[in-house]
Amino acid sequence: METAQISIQFQMKYPNISVNIYENESVQIFSALQQRKVDFGIVRSNYLDKESYVQWPLVQDELAIVVSKEHPLADRGCVSLTECRNEKFILPNLAADLYNISMEACKKAGFRPKLFCYLNGRPEYTMKIIEKGLAVSLMMKKLAKNIEGFGVKTVSIEETVKSTTALVTSKNRSLSVKDKNFIRMLQKV
Repeated sequence: METAQISIQFQMKYPNISVNIYENESVQIFSALQQRKVDFGIVRSNYLDKESYVQWPLVQDELAIVVSKEHPLADRGCVSLTECRNEKFILPNLAADLYNISMEACKKAGFRPKLFCYLNGRPEYTMKIIEKGLAVSLMMKKLAKNIEGFGVKTVSIEETVKSTTALVTSKNRSLSVKDKNFIRMLQKV
């Protein structure tokens, strides 16, 4: 379920509580949490400082490669990431956790990806470039599968790289009744 749908569901159940959603990279979310500008953040927990933050895991996903439907790897169920060493990659910006996850996976596979471009934001733009056969990308499998209708194919990689999206807040923050209700609702979804 998308963040907006969760917010709508929560607002319908608790109409007197305001929910504001801000989209940003994890670094900015952690900063906003520390400065008490926001109550919660939804981030990938790969690089979470467990001494400073409490987390409630929401979704676990794994890295996959996204290629054009015309790409030689498109009909394979699973490929080794090393088979993609000569491809040009679309990567998220340097501040994104997915950038670090992707770079670590490629490094473990023995190569540094050749860059086509950095592209953050709407995955549809990335999919259009991939569909034209100009580049490939590493994405979380569930996201990629949700937008696969663009003439692209999501292919699993042998080197399993998992990532968990979690709701987080500062450990030094007390939870109110409304906070606990919000957490429970998210965990049910």
